[in-house]
Amino acid sequence: MRKLNGMFLVAAMTLCPVAGRAADDVMAGYYSNTVVVTVPNMGTFKTEYAPDHSYKSTGPFGASVGTWAYADGKVCRTQTEPTPPPGFPNPICDSAEAHQPGDSWQIEAMGQKFDAKMLAGDQLNAP
Repeated sequence: MRKLNGMFLVAAMTLCPVAGRAADDVMAGYYSNTVVVTVPNMGTFKTEYAPDHSYKSTGPFGASVGTWAYADGKVCRTQTEPTPPPGFPNPICDSAEAHQPGDSWQIEAMGQKFDAKMLAGDQLNAP
């Protein structure tokens, strides 16, 4: 159960999208950068969004990949690999907020607040 809750939590927390290089693309600030979310007693989760609507993520439960879509102020992530376990919500949608590399903010998920920040570039495998 903890693993399932943790997977849901990371999926929800990495959805707060970012500022734009293009005014009409709220996700533009995320492209090729890394969103880092720290969850006490669980670890650090990192996610990168690409302009082709794919994403990749790493964390205490391993790596995952999938697709994302933005509409009506929300971004939705659909995990494709590995296949999510039964009962895991897929896709997971969350409100989109503008951010860019260097920003720090808090994400609220499952009734708790967690620290998030955006790092420039590919930091998925960085310590």
